[in-house]
Amino acid sequence: MALLQTGRLALAAPLAQRHLVDQARFPEAMCLDGSAASFYVRRAPEGASEQSKRSWILSMQGGGGCHISTDSHNPSNCLGRLTGALGTSVHDPPTKDLAVKEILSDDPGINPVFHDWNVAFLRYCDGSSWIGFNDGRHANHPECDSAFRSGDECKTFHFRGHPNLLGIVGSLLENHGMKGADQVVLHGCAAGAFGAVHMADHVRDVIPKETALAVLADSFLTVNTEIPYGIHDMAWYMEKMKERSHGHYDGGLPLSPEWSNS
Repeated sequence: MALLQTGRLALAAPLAQRHLVDQARFPEAMCLDGSAASFYVRRAPEGASEQSKRSWILSMQGGGGCHISTDSHNPSNCLGRLTGALGTSVHDPPTKDLAVKEILSDDPGINPVFHDWNVAFLRYCDGSSWIGFNDGRHANHPECDSAFRSGDECKTFHFRGHPNLLGIVGSLLENHGMKGADQVVLHGCAAGAFGAVHMADHVRDVIPKETALAVLADSFLTVNTEIPYGIHDMAWYMEKMKERSHGHYDGGLPLSPEWSNS
């Protein structure tokens, strides 16, 4: 099927293929419900330049954050997203059209820089803005066993954004050819941008030292707010998170105490 793009007829972009992180290799990588972290890959086209074939853009999906709460009216309640796209990978389709996002488009008229690069779309499914490394139990069931069980009687929430990102990057290096990349752009939108900024040094540590890394944070802004469930004193909040993370967080960006492995 042909699509009209930038005033010309063009073939629809090839679909990206879904992949699951191997939990035997990366056992900590999982969504809020315990399902495997997932990602989509669209390789550079055959006609791309050699430089483009050695270039990758990793796009970290956004989607807000969540917290353990018994308040059913709280829009950030993790329970409400546990079985949806932002809490599990079990419903992920086998393919995805990434071209609907302009920065991932394969049309040079829309996306002149990255249109023929290798693209990985990193699914966001744990609610911790890509920085969590902890498990939390529903407040109604503090005696619950740490293992996740389906059903209302016991739920554990897996805040695993940190190992999810590193598990996906490790999978790209080992199984998808990114080990030979000359350059990698770590891109994120909203919560994904939050994670890209915070996690960049961790990604830098696991990719080859010869590979150049850049961060592109799209629509990322954290400010004091008076809205319900918002952060009313950002300076105080960041300091409290620094105290609770026991060295895992330097206080540069705010995070929920539920997300950190304290």
